[in-house]
Amino acid sequence: MSKQSLCFLIPVYDHADTVADVCEQLRQYECPILLVDDGSHRECAEELNRLGAQNATHLVRLVRNSGKGTALRVGMAEAQRLGYTHVLTIDPDGQQEIDDLDGVLEISSLHPDSLVIGSTRVMGHVPPIRRSAIILINIGTCLCCLSGAGRFSVCAVRVYPLHQINHLLSRFRCGNRVEFDIELLVRWIWHGGDYRHAPIRTYYPRGNVSHYRLLRDTLRMAKTLLRLTSGMLIRIPWLLQRAQRMRRIERMERREAQAQAQAQAQAQAQAQAQAQAQAQAQAQAQAQAEHPPRND
Repeated sequence: MSKQSLCFLIPVYDHADTVADVCEQLRQYECPILLVDDGSHRECAEELNRLGAQNATHLVRLVRNSGKGTALRVGMAEAQRLGYTHVLTIDPDGQQEIDDLDGVLEISSLHPDSLVIGSTRVMGHVPPIRRSAIILINIGTCLCCLSGAGRFSVCAVRVYPLHQINHLLSRFRCGNRVEFDIELLVRWIWHGGDYRHAPIRTYYPRGNVSHYRLLRDTLRMAKTLLRLTSGMLIRIPWLLQRAQRMRRIERMERREAQAQAQAQAQAQAQAQAQAQAQAQAQAQAQAQAEHPPRND
């Protein structure tokens, strides 16, 4: 694949208080931002108008609220039309640690044809019921994939290669709302797509604007996973072979990373030893210059 041309894709629905701060933090990466207004009300719509007028920012509007899945699907199609090869999706609520995107982008640059999935490291308090719901959805997604790809299926941070993902979406809509991310991940795995995980810290501050409805949205995702189970059953032999291959790849990459870390540590130790030896030699030379030996 040619060099990446990436933009941030942010689906927005009434996040007037947080979206500007998220965009401001993303500016450090010098990547364009594509905002998709999912039918926001007046206050947020005006804020998006202001942000959309800024440099390197695109704004797409949906006439009515159509769901996160629809906003992402429209945004991915628009990003490819604008000439981008990849999008990094992120929510506008400020829950993700923006500084952690360095690692996400680095992994994507090393594996441009892979779907990069944020591996959530939850910081702070999460309501027990919501935590349990997330765990159950992750387990169900892993079962449908027969792999560890679904361990962080509800994390909003992902990097999608647009050519492959839009081709997949031309065949499968993958839902219009919260179930979109899950079904798209499962179908990506089913169709042979590679994936990588990248750690990202996530916060759930009290009082933050969230449109996630625990019972309704969890049931919607569970229903999607139940529907996908039949597709998993007929793919079991192939999925098991793929899971074994991915485990081998992950083990190999871990060994390579450990070897690189050891080599770097050894190089640093050698450099420090050389620096200490040079410092000692300079100190001895200076001492001899200040106190030359006497010839009695």
